[in-house]
Amino acid sequence: IKDVDSLDTARELVGGSIFVDALEEFVGEFDDEADDGSESLWPEMWDKIESASELIGYYTVLASTQEVIGQIEGIESNGIQDLLVIRYVKEDEDGDDGEGTNGKKPTFLVPFVEALVPVVDTEEKMVVLAEIEGLY
Repeated sequence: IKDVDSLDTARELVGGSIFVDALEEFVGEFDDEADDGSESLWPEMWDKIESASELIGYYTVLASTQEVIGQIEGIESNGIQDLLVIRYVKEDEDGDDGEGTNGKKPTFLVPFVEALVPVVDTEEKMVVLAEIEGLY
């Protein structure tokens, strides 16, 4: 976001909304390397997969905390895009293991689009999920 160049400035925007002109072109806006020349925390490997089904068994990691929260156990489709079926692997905050029917932890769906799954790491067999309130 233009003019957001410090953590304090970014914190002021938490909980707000961002609107983007759908017709605006973002050519050159997102570079593969960080502006400071440092290497990204995770490599982007979207180009190394041919089908979302290759991701079954991959772990899912939250971008904000780098915490593993689930494992991809299947792929569904809503007719427009693939949906990752992710089973929780961690305990709830209250210590409950979150087990549902048949002793299994519940699942949730995440559309397999780059905005929600910005990183696919085929070497570590994990995907990174963007932090979207209410998504999981």
